[in-house]
Amino acid sequence: MLPSPQRPFQRIKGVRSASGIRINEDASSGRSEILGFLRSWSALVADECSVRKPASPDCNSLTPFLIRHLDWLLAHPAAGDFEEEVAALTVRLRQITESGPKQFDIGQCVRPGCDARLFAVHSAGSGKCEVHCGAGHAWQADQWLHLYRQLQGAR
Repeated sequence: MLPSPQRPFQRIKGVRSASGIRINEDASSGRSEILGFLRSWSALVADECSVRKPASPDCNSLTPFLIRHLDWLLAHPAAGDFEEEVAALTVRLRQITESGPKQFDIGQCVRPGCDARLFAVHSAGSGKCEVHCGAGHAWQADQWLHLYRQLQGAR
């Protein structure tokens, strides 16, 4: 859900982030689309099968519920609509994830005496992410939590 350099950020009135976290609106929208999909199809299953909906209307509860009732759902007259929505949602989510940022600034390098900016670089092709500063200092994935703590301490 990191910001994309192609899209401007939209500030929501009255909402401030003390930590400076910015949200990728496309990723947030994609998550909402997933949740809407799961909620609507779970409601259909619950209503027509006379079964209780999951207690919590979140992805972790709705997904297994739909999987348990998938055979019934695929035999339903609306199965074609279900499949079309799954395909469209898959395409949309791939567009969001594959168009993500290639590089984004995460702050000042934490190495003593280094005044370079720190960047996270994501390779859409390999799915790998690297963290390094403009001066060449680099952090491996197993060092990112420590780096995060150092960045928080510097703020």
